[in-house]
Amino acid sequence: MHRLLFTAIYCFVCVSIVGQELDFDGNNDGCVNIEDMLGLLVEFGQCSEEESVFNSCGDSLNHYNYYYQTVQIGEKCWFQENLKYLPQINLPDDNSIVDPKFYVYNFAGETIQEAQETFAYNEYGVLYNYPAILLEETCPSGWHVSSLEDWNYILDIYGGEWVAGEYLRSEDWNNGNNESGLTLIASGFRHNNNNFAMSGFGGYWRTSTSSTENESWNRYTTNVNPNWLDSSSIPHDSGMSVRCVKD
Repeated sequence: MHRLLFTAIYCFVCVSIVGQELDFDGNNDGCVNIEDMLGLLVEFGQCSEEESVFNSCGDSLNHYNYYYQTVQIGEKCWFQENLKYLPQINLPDDNSIVDPKFYVYNFAGETIQEAQETFAYNEYGVLYNYPAILLEETCPSGWHVSSLEDWNYILDIYGGEWVAGEYLRSEDWNNGNNESGLTLIASGFRHNNNNFAMSGFGGYWRTSTSSTENESWNRYTTNVNPNWLDSSSIPHDSGMSVRCVKD
């Protein structure tokens, strides 16, 4: 700090000596002097990081330095892509129905940076166990992990769970036309037997709705029945994709 102050004073004196005019009167006292320079030093480094401004659905939203696209479906606003929030990385054989766990498809490394450099992370996002979706910071403030009710609302708009799949899938996946804009992808899942499965063939999304003490509902669609968006009760320690919905 003393070195910085000395440098600032030295520069101030040098500028004055060569006869250049300083016109920053920071304290508005009618004089440009060392007090104005000290005022500048106080402000030095006070720049704030740029924040995204979310005004309405369709705007992008910054959550932990990633900008998510959003889409309006009926009266609900959804993330248009899978959640990528990754505060830690867990190995495939690290199971728990109590502690939050975060997986990246087929990744068995140890650092977040390595995980974020993989194709799976960038294409599919993160796979979460149930305790991980209960964390307050998983979705942005004012948003929540989609519930079974949120998914059922979309299905009602697009004809029910036996026909809605094609309207919700991305256009580059089987018969998807993505009329909804939800852009569901075949991101696969992590089974609670520690294996990853179904990448490229099926997509599985956790809901916040519990079905039993140790299980919760999910919604999924696969190439076997591409028009379906079926549901099942899955163990809390399996890993699945997440979509956030505005409160």
